[in-house]
Order: sequence, then structure tokens, then C-alpha cells
Amino acid sequence: MEIAIVDDIEQDRLYIENIVLSWGRQQREEVHLSHFDSGESFLDSPKADRFSIVLLDLFMTGANGMETAHEMRRRGYSCQIVFTTTSDSYAIQGYEVDAANYLLKPVKEQDLEQALQHCLSRMGSDNAVISVISNRAAISIPLKRIIWIEAQRNALLFHTDGGPVKSYMTIEKLSQMLEGYRQFLLCCKGILVNMDRIASVGEGDFVMDNGEHVQIRKRGASQVKRDYLHYVFSQKI
Repeated sequence: MEIAIVDDIEQDRLYIENIVLSWGRQQREEVHLSHFDSGESFLDSPKADRFSIVLLDLFMTGANGMETAHEMRRRGYSCQIVFTTTSDSYAIQGYEVDAANYLLKPVKEQDLEQALQHCLSRMGSDNAVISVISNRAAISIPLKRIIWIEAQRNALLFHTDGGPVKSYMTIEKLSQMLEGYRQFLLCCKGILVNMDRIASVGEGDFVMDNGEHVQIRKRGASQVKRDYLHYVFSQKI
């Protein structure tokens, strides 16, 4: 996830960075941070339209945070905006740019973490997570980072971008937890595949975007492929 910190005070940027990175580790979310010391430097960046979340100071030298936010929306940037400021005088105007949150400085760690969670909720299922127990600890795995899942005796092995994660649960229990997330398809006994991560369809398997091959059941293979194509076409509508 790409997150930008826009603030003309370096000390504040570093303070916010530490909180965001700690939150990212807790969420097992791969966070990439970029710093900008002004609204102008942010808007001039070739990456300006690629950020998922922008933590934006309101009172800066040059273009203030509200002016920067209005320009972002004028350009069509759909990122989540969280304002940080020493005054609540602009709180009402935050609605004009669909700000996700408005935090008063000095920003409290808990308030910023809650704001980031709120951003994820607003961003929808693309940033949904599933909570599982692995190595006796509860962890959250972003669904978009799951490539495929296979049952191994009394456990499940999640093949993710960050490596394999083993959790002791049944495939039936997992299917209940994933209800409503249409991207997961039971393509073979004990195997769920994330259809958003399929690169191509082979004769008897799916080729995932990391190069792994996932078996398609022989009996009913045509239906599995039709289900996949239906999902792909539905995403384009």
C-alpha cells in the first residue's frame, strides 16, 4: 500500500511515519511511505495519483492542505485523505473533498491507527483482511495478498505474497469466513484460488501471477473455467 505524508515539518513527518509503519506491521500490510514537505512537491510528483492514503497537513508554507486536497480531487485522485492540523477551523470544509478523517496535532497514536483502519473500510473489499491463528498468534492477512489456499490434513496453507502461512482450520470454516468475497473459487477438492491473481488458464490448471500452477479438478473442469470467465466478465461491467 502506498501512503504519502505531506507536512512541512520534518519532525512531524517522522513521528507520523513511525506510527504508520508500526500499524502496517500489525496488519501484515506492506506499506510504502513517501515524504513531501509541501503541497506543491506532492502534486508535482509523478506518483501523486498512485497513493491509497494521503496524510495531509493543513497549515503549510505555500499551498495549504485544503488547497492541495481540492486540486487532488479536481485531478480525479480517489485516494483517502486524512488531514492533520493544529486547528479544527477547516473541519467543515473537509467534507468538500471527502476527507476520511481530521486529526488534531499532536496526533495521538491510537487516533491515527483508527483513522487508517477507517480508510481501509472506506476503500472496500480490496483491502479486506482475514484473521487466522498461525504459530499460536492471531494475524491478519489482506485478501488481495492471498494467491491460493490448500488443505493439508487438519490445517490450511495460505500461499501469500509474503510467503506461506499455516493455520489449523477446515476448508469449510474458511469458506464461511470468505462468504461474500466472490474472488475465491473452489477449483479442486481442498483448494481455493483467488481469481484476481490468475494470470492464465491452462488445460488442467490455473497459472497464477507468481508463476505457480494450481490444479483444476478433472470432473467438472468445464464448469470451473466457466465460473472463472463469468467472474472476469462481471468485473468488467
